[in-house]
Amino acid sequence: MVSNERKQLICEKYEEVLKIIDIIGDKMMLQKQFIEISIALGAVKDKFQAIKEIQELERAEIIKKIKFSGTSNKFILFKKYAIRYLAKANKSSQVAGISVVNSNKRYIQNIMKVQFILTTIIPTAKKNNIELTLDNLLVFIGQLNCNILYKDNCMYSFYKGLLNKTNLYFDKKEIEEDFKLLKNEHNKRLSNLKGISKKSEEKYRKNKEDYLFNSNIATLSRKNIYLANIKYNKKSDTTKIIAYYFNMFTNKNSYTIALNYSILYNTTKRLFGNNINIEFRVVCLNELIQHRIIQDLNKKGINPRTKEKRIDTYLIEMLRANRLSEVDFERMNIKILTYNIDI
Repeated sequence: MVSNERKQLICEKYEEVLKIIDIIGDKMMLQKQFIEISIALGAVKDKFQAIKEIQELERAEIIKKIKFSGTSNKFILFKKYAIRYLAKANKSSQVAGISVVNSNKRYIQNIMKVQFILTTIIPTAKKNNIELTLDNLLVFIGQLNCNILYKDNCMYSFYKGLLNKTNLYFDKKEIEEDFKLLKNEHNKRLSNLKGISKKSEEKYRKNKEDYLFNSNIATLSRKNIYLANIKYNKKSDTTKIIAYYFNMFTNKNSYTIALNYSILYNTTKRLFGNNINIEFRVVCLNELIQHRIIQDLNKKGINPRTKEKRIDTYLIEMLRANRLSEVDFERMNIKILTYNIDI
């Protein structure tokens, strides 16, 4: 059994790599992604040093490793002492451990979010001649107005950051209303956990109309839609928004993609005004799914009355059904991508 004194020393020694797993991966990370991102951020000099540090952290019972999805890939997970150390808690009972899950959904979501940092954010930072460290990366992500690192239940903090921005155009009233709503939800959740508040009434089950016209940025996050960049051009009075949807489906889900884009469009138009241009990047698990979705979105059905091929693609037909119009289509740029992650 490893003493707490020993654990403390190891945590202090490898605090930087623990912070990478904590902040970028939310206390867990695929080992091969951890190696890649630690090297990129200068926390380790090479793969061998990264593996050595992982082994020492594991021996000290700071982390544990589990096999992922029956493959040779391994996930690094924080044990309670790591969480306690970074939270500066006096004892383990003051912090919660990583909850056990019965599906791979959370792990796949984690992989795609970390890969987004590796594939999109870090190369962009390099192009901007930013010296790559964890602290500098976090500052850069904030400058992009990217919400990838915000938890669903803490999205009010992202809104708070937006309200302090002077280089963006937004509807202050709408932003403030969303902030208050999400802050109140967060406070109620905390009260429920502490057993202070009364049991809440049965939750209303949202329908399609609710999602289309009453969503916020936390709603998007819960649907695996993340804002990668929000940039206002004062000269043209337009706001460009780049958003990513991490599609974890293993089959073509064109209806969901069209619905998610419509929710994103309506939400961002409400918050950032009518003069918006959106790049919606759908990231698939592999090329096979990518090709199936592209093919499905671009197909044209047969008009049952005239027996002729329809003019509009399946995508446009679905967006029309979601009450988007020609004007809205002009602001749209949808790309179907894949990270081709070997999982």
